[in-house]
This record gives sequence, structure tokens and C-alpha cells, in this order.
Amino acid sequence: MAMGDMGGQRWQIENVKPRQLMRNMCYLNTGTSRFLETAQLSGIANTDWSWAAKLADFDNDGRVDLFVSNGMSRDFNNSDIDFDKSHLIGRTQWDFFENTPAMPEQNLAFQNIDGLVFKDTSKEWGLAHTGMSYGVAYGDLDRDGDLDLVVVNLDEPVSIYRNNSSGPKQNVVVVRLRGIEKNCGGIGALVRLETGSGTKHIRQMMPFTGFLSSNLPELNFGLGSETTIKNLTVTWPSGGVQEFKNLTAGNRFTIQEPSKFSEQPKPPEQQFPLFAPSKVLKGLVHREQIFEDFDRQLLLPNKLSQLGPGLAWADVDSDGDEDLFVGAARGMGGAVLRNEGLDAAGVCQFSLPSAKPFIDDAAQENMGALFFDADRDGDMDLYVANGSYEYLEGDLRLQDRLYLNDGNGKFTNVENALPDFRDSSSCVTGADFDRDGDIDLFVGGRVIPGKYPEAAKSRLLVNETNPGGKPNFVEAPKLKVAGLITSALWSDADDDGWIDLFVTCEWGPVRFFKNRQGVLEEKTEQAGLAGYLGWWNAIAGADIDQDGDIDYAVANFGLNTKYRPSQKKPSKLYYGDYSGVGKKSIVEAKYENGVLLPVRGKSCSTNAMPHLGKRFATYHEFAIAALPEIYTQTALKDSLVLTANTLESGFLINDGKGRFQFKPMPDLAQVSPGFGLNFLDADADGKMDLFMA
Repeated sequence: MAMGDMGGQRWQIENVKPRQLMRNMCYLNTGTSRFLETAQLSGIANTDWSWAAKLADFDNDGRVDLFVSNGMSRDFNNSDIDFDKSHLIGRTQWDFFENTPAMPEQNLAFQNIDGLVFKDTSKEWGLAHTGMSYGVAYGDLDRDGDLDLVVVNLDEPVSIYRNNSSGPKQNVVVVRLRGIEKNCGGIGALVRLETGSGTKHIRQMMPFTGFLSSNLPELNFGLGSETTIKNLTVTWPSGGVQEFKNLTAGNRFTIQEPSKFSEQPKPPEQQFPLFAPSKVLKGLVHREQIFEDFDRQLLLPNKLSQLGPGLAWADVDSDGDEDLFVGAARGMGGAVLRNEGLDAAGVCQFSLPSAKPFIDDAAQENMGALFFDADRDGDMDLYVANGSYEYLEGDLRLQDRLYLNDGNGKFTNVENALPDFRDSSSCVTGADFDRDGDIDLFVGGRVIPGKYPEAAKSRLLVNETNPGGKPNFVEAPKLKVAGLITSALWSDADDDGWIDLFVTCEWGPVRFFKNRQGVLEEKTEQAGLAGYLGWWNAIAGADIDQDGDIDYAVANFGLNTKYRPSQKKPSKLYYGDYSGVGKKSIVEAKYENGVLLPVRGKSCSTNAMPHLGKRFATYHEFAIAALPEIYTQTALKDSLVLTANTLESGFLINDGKGRFQFKPMPDLAQVSPGFGLNFLDADADGKMDLFMA
């Protein structure tokens, strides 16, 4: 385990109990009670058989870099070695592996690029030694201002690497601490440094990092061209604080902990966030039923049974306050929370009236919700899009529901108002696309349960309700929207007065349907969107660049994942019968060095398709086989094939004519998948800010 101020956030790790996964983890401190795990995004998740991880500023640019020692005496994880039970008695692990080859691996160095993403600079920095390296320590051995490395190797001499990165334009500050009593090295002390330009750094005196290693007990601050130190503060483990001002960079400082501290510096002014947690919904708990998706389809890329619930806001009782509908998982039943206004403390209060009729439909999974005036009587009715991976195809519980409002916030389920379609819906959105004075609906279909990636049908429902009459929605047969739909948005993208439709897809593009006077025509390619195939989850619109047209934010899966598709090396998903027994399976694939390889290994693949165990006797044989060598060309050709080449969340910048340029969001927005988006001017500066769930 290594620790450092990786991104300049100036916070340290105090106590971490990480999840146990078969890869490296990198925890980015948010300065709150939560950490962000970023190893995949940072590019440091997989470093072979690693021993010592060292976070330190090796190039003196102010950002901590990473060095990792690698290698093993034997390949103890070789699954092709036969451990027969009869041979185990009276023998040790070494007895089995003594005569097998050693496992030398390359040491790795990563340069910190922007505080979050690292670049492999092992060869560039001269640290790409291949062997079996264990302990590592760093320190400025030659006193030239940069950190040198000492690496302990198995069956080889110790390696000492002199760092030649110091230059005339690089200023470094070195701090050594002298504590009192038994902690003479000041172990655990925090040193904060602020330069003349306001750049802030933090280091902690914690030299004991890595495998059986201890660094030189000094703290190095690379400051680049900075020449002055506005403030240097030491917080000792005893709780005392020392503060030094107006120091000169390029020096070494030894700081002695006093036996008695003088008046303590004033704490920094408290900063209040724009948003603070609220407990007004503390009694509302979402509970998912236990369901094992992978028992239905062993090779699913991700779980599909926990994608809800849907939410919707509207003033359902005409009292001027926005009320909230919260959907529910199977077995729970959704609820409308009545907004009762502000209490004496200025806090919004909600009440929960009768749960009927939603509790009567508790067997359904509420994936999407929309308040709108379905029967044109002036109040807000509710459409709930139901979907689930837990049921069978065509199950009655997949039917959507329309609930009519009596004007006072009491809802009643309306039978036969909707066509009889029992698809697994994902979303619903409404607009008067044909300009006849009522709200029409687009309902997105997600997946056919148990048959991923086969998509459920999506529908355009035209509102044929007469004023004061019973709601009547008719499916528009001409609209063809195929794909695993995740969300949708009505928006006039080309400012022609006719509202257009955007649809986000998994394993597909953000699709654009232009409204030609009440007829929707797909213009995804003409809009410049067809080339960005992603796992898109959400879309929201606002005039981001303030040029008079609507731009869009689109949420994707993000880059903090093992999947790294690109335009040149896309990810592939095949769905077909590879066993010849009439049962379809999922096969994920990726490109490496121009060769299409399976994403899943031999164990998972064989469990789903047992015939592979007969074709590939060893893990090594499976590991070196290309995809067409594992599954026949005919079977692959007959498969449903889906492609993804873009996982970044980003913005679609509108040229005003319905053509778009895709711009990725900053790295921090790629830490996790985005599932919800909302624009709002949170700081009242006249510019739209973005909230992403």
C-alpha cells in the first residue's frame, strides 16, 4: 500500500478497508467521508505480480508519480499444473514448483499526468528492469534535489537508480522533521505547503511503505519554477501545529517539534457546499429483491435486475408545490410523496398519503415515470414504465400503467388506456410531437428478459384522447427504434418549431429522430452521431455555450472500467448458438495487436459452454487462441453482433442546425457510469451547471 497527494486535493488517507479484488485499487480522497476508487481510469489497475508500490514525485513537477516492483520466484497461479490429491500428502507448495520456471516481470513506472491519469514511462525513465524485484526505497541519495531509487532483486544484485531529472528551472523543497520523545522522526506528521502563486501541496511523514521497505525520512516537494513559499505548516501527531511564512524555495529545512507550542494558527474559514444532505426523505427506503442475473445468463457483462427506480416531479394536488413520485422494485410498490411546504425552520416537508393504487401493482418494477395531463382535464396524471430482467418474456407484470389524477392527488389505475404490450420498458418521455394539443409518449424498450442483448420493442404512443374523454393511446407503427434503449429526450435540436427525439442506447449511438411536421425520421448519421457507439445511459439539454441553441450532455459508462474500446479497437459482443444445441450464449471480445480475443477466460466460458472444455485441454491453449479459433467462423457470422467504441461521457455541441460535435467530459466525470443528468444554474452565475448521478 502506498499513500500520497495524488491529485493535489491536499487530503490524505487516514483509514481504509478496501474491497478485495484481483487487481490494484487506487482510492482518491474527496475530502469528505468517501473515497473514489479510480485504478482503472488512472491506468494503474494491472501491474502483474507486484510487491512494492511507491508514490512519490520523481520528476519534481509537483504531482506524485508511481513506481511498482514486480516478479515472482515461480508462477504459483498456473492453473495448468495438476495438483492431484494423492500427491499432496507430505509435500509442500515448493515441492510442486521447485523445478518450474521462474516468473520474471518488468518493473513499472507511471508519470502522473493530471492528478488522476497516469502514463507508463517505465522505459522512458530507465526503470523497465525485468526480473524478480521485491523491496523498494527512495530518497535523495546524491543530494541533487530529486529522488533516487533502490530496488532489491531476487537472485540478482541490488539495483540503484540515480535520478537525473533535476534541472536549473526546477525548485525543490526538502523537509526533515525532528520529533520529541519516542517519535523522533515525526512519523505521521502532515506538512502542508502553499507557494507564492497559491498552489498547495501536502505530504505525510510515512516512510514505511511497500514490501519490507523504508524510504529516507524526508519530504520532497517539487515546485517547478516556483521560487517562494507563502506558507509551510506542520501538524504533528501530538496535535500541535507550527507555521512558517515567506520561505525561499530550493532549500532544505529541518523542523524541530517544540516541547510547548505557542498560540495555534487560526483554522481556515469553513467552506459551505452548494448542496447539503437533507433528511426529509429519511423514511423512504429502496429495497431490491435478491435475484441472481447470472444464473439466467452466465456471461452477462453487467447485472440488469437493479436498474431502477424511476422518479418524477409535478404538482399533483394543485397547491403550488412540486410533489414527488418514487418508483419501486419488485415487491415494494411506488409512492407519491406529497409536498407540504416549508416548516418553521425553512425545511421542505413531505407526507406519504395512501399507497393505493401503487401497492396493488407492487409486483412490477417501476423503471420510468412521467407526470402529464393524459385526459386533458387540467391536472397531472402519471405514466409508469415497467420493466424487469427477473420475469419471463411477455409476462403480464411487464405491462406499463397509466394512473389518472382526480385533481387532488388521488390516483386510479386506468384499464385499457394503453395498448397491450408486455415489454421490459426502460423509460417514458412525453411531448406534443404532432402539435394537436395533447401529449404523446415515447416508451423505450430495454432488453428481453433472459435474452440479453436482444432488445425489447420501443414504441411511440400517439394520444388520441378527446377532451373530457377516457384516455386513448395508439401505437404509431411507422417509427422503427431498435436497440437497448436506456433513456430518451424530446427537444427541438434544429430550432424549426417541431420537437425532435433523442434516444440513448447501450451498444449503439445516441440516436436522433428529426420531426418533419409530425413524422419522425432517423437522422443519426446526418447529425454526426452514428460513429460514437457506447453504453449510453442518459441525456439532458441546455444551451451550454450560450450561442442560442440547445446542446446536450450524454452520460456513458465512463473510463473507470476494464473495457477500453476505441475507434480503432472497438469492443464486440456476439450472441449466438456456439454449442450447436440451440442455446444462445454471450461472447465478449476485444482487439489486441490487431487480433480479436475473448474477454472472458476459460473457466467462465467453459461453465457457460461445456464443449469448450473438450476443445481446449489447458488454460494456456485457450489463452493464446483468437476468437475465430474458439468459436467457428460460421457461428460468429450467424450471431447478433454489437459494437462499442466510446465509453466517455460527454457533450454534444450543436451547430444550430441539428449537427453535433462530441466533446468528452473531464476525467473526474469518467470515474463511474452516469445514469442521470440534470442541468441547473446552481451558483446563480447565469451559466448552466450539470449534475450527474
